[in-house]
Amino acid sequence: MIIGWCSICVFAALINKVCLQVTVEAVIGGSVVLPCSSTEHDLKVQDISVFWRHNGSETIYDLIRGNDSVAEQNPRYKNRAKTFPDEYLRGNFSIKLINLQHTDAGEFSCFIIHSSDSKQETVWLLINESIVEKGSNSTDQANQEPETNAHQWHISDPEYNTFPEGFTKGRFPLILIWWFVCVFAVLINKVSLQVTVEGVIGGSVVLPCSSAEHDLKLQDIDVHWRDKNDKIVYSIIKGEHSVAGQDPQYKDRVETFPSEYLRGNFSIKLSGLTHADAGQYICYITPSDEQETVQLIIKEKEKGEYAGAVSAGTSSHYVYIVLPALFIVLIA
Repeated sequence: MIIGWCSICVFAALINKVCLQVTVEAVIGGSVVLPCSSTEHDLKVQDISVFWRHNGSETIYDLIRGNDSVAEQNPRYKNRAKTFPDEYLRGNFSIKLINLQHTDAGEFSCFIIHSSDSKQETVWLLINESIVEKGSNSTDQANQEPETNAHQWHISDPEYNTFPEGFTKGRFPLILIWWFVCVFAVLINKVSLQVTVEGVIGGSVVLPCSSAEHDLKLQDIDVHWRDKNDKIVYSIIKGEHSVAGQDPQYKDRVETFPSEYLRGNFSIKLSGLTHADAGQYICYITPSDEQETVQLIIKEKEKGEYAGAVSAGTSSHYVYIVLPALFIVLIA
């Protein structure tokens, strides 16, 4: 019974992450389209920036305010990555990668920055040998003994989900335990990046955001602050502050620290706090593709209370306690 409930809880925790991921397969020397799209309507190309990255750091292709850019493109992708400009207004920012190599395999991330839509999509690219090469080895493969104990997990589409078959009575708990360990690692990594900040009505608070990059060049930096409703809080474009498109709710209430930019500090100070300011804030830093999330809690002002207390990692304490406890129950 306990194992059953743990399975349900773990599966529920994974659903949100898995459904946003797509796996695409292609062959050496061929081409493939990596999908990425926005659900927003009435898009204005000049307000859109899109950043494609490979394995978290390699620049593949950028779309800056509607204009294609390969200024920071990794040499490996020169003349190999193409977009579909006619599709931009429809929200289609997919790219086509040609002359595929084994080194192209891995995770591709598409970051879409728009005044009303800031999102990230992930695509996993699997590279197979060409059909001819695979066929030449068919005889050898036929003579090989099947690996009856192998279990392959493969999620290729949000609408395609299977539960691993072949579980035996003796192996089920072991597989479930490994599953639990993997989810534990994912959740710890995700939660540990969460910062909680507390402020009081009428007071002010600093929402932290910093880059781990060194030797920053201000002219290459774009920072986009968005709130829980994807409203524009503040932007730093090419090292210069920008309030273009800023939601009226934040007018004359947001400040940055320009002297700290070169140190990688892009925090903002929000003043005149109201209950409406409570919630999640996201800081996107490009082109380094960094993202930080800050949860703002608003309290009533009390005598002697300090505004702007930061509780980094507070939200992860329960995870560190509860998940290991469940893990012990599983292996007991």
